[in-house]
Amino acid sequence: SFTTNEILFDTNKATIKSSTKSFRLIRESSQRESIAKNKHKGHTDSDGKETDNQKLSEQRAESVKNYLASNLGIEKSRMTTNGKGETEPIAENKSDEGKKQNRRVEFKIIK
Repeated sequence: SFTTNEILFDTNKATIKSSTKSFRLIRESSQRESIAKNKHKGHTDSDGKETDNQKLSEQRAESVKNYLASNLGIEKSRMTTNGKGETEPIAENKSDEGKKQNRRVEFKIIK
């Protein structure tokens, strides 16, 4: 499993802007573990309303799933998503750098 904050989204949206390196890693791990399932967890920083952040994290995790299915050919049935909003920060939300670290997607292979 791995965590990345390199998948970039439009502000307050689930539209993916870029993330070539992260998607390449996902494709490689998915090919190695062709019978495995993948779980994607979306996270946000604490800017805005907690309920909005929860919804946004769910939408972003689903957007990653759709991207992987459409662009990398990973079967949707092999992927599950979960949004955590701002509930599991890995850094403080007081600085731009901390917020950047908290806006992330986690990928886990489930065998």
